[in-house]
Amino acid sequence: MFGFVIYDVFYYFDGHAQTGEIDWKSILVEVSPGQFREIYHLQPTAAHVEPSFFMKVGSEEILVTRDLIPGTGNNYYEDYFQFSPSGAARIDTEIVTKAVRSVLPTGYGVWKGGGLNMADLRYHMPVWKDGDANCCPTGGSVDVRFHLDGNRIVVNSKLFDPSTERVD
Repeated sequence: MFGFVIYDVFYYFDGHAQTGEIDWKSILVEVSPGQFREIYHLQPTAAHVEPSFFMKVGSEEILVTRDLIPGTGNNYYEDYFQFSPSGAARIDTEIVTKAVRSVLPTGYGVWKGGGLNMADLRYHMPVWKDGDANCCPTGGSVDVRFHLDGNRIVVNSKLFDPSTERVD
């Protein structure tokens, strides 16, 4: 990408060297012959670590690292990188989290992961109300649409839809 060579480096410790389970992950970009810059490093306490990959987003390709955190939350260690002739730049997804929080009433929240769909430039998730069981959100849904401006996320719309609230 833009002439940069990108490497995933996987670290295996103890018995994992035999099982193939990856303990840590780094992403390196060769910035000049024989010189590398680490743009990502993950040392999870637990995760299903996978290779990074490229994803088409609009007319652009971005580098994605997405590693599942075990459990029922469908949460990921995930990061996204946009490349230009000057190198890699991390795409800060916190703006999406802030947009979600800004439209939810007090006592409502998103308790699980998996709602960010970078390929569709969308975040969509059910909403839990205080007191909901982990399995069963009853607070409606939240939807955020956005676009990329280089390595910046720009929110186009954000909507909390309580009409999908479940009445028990």
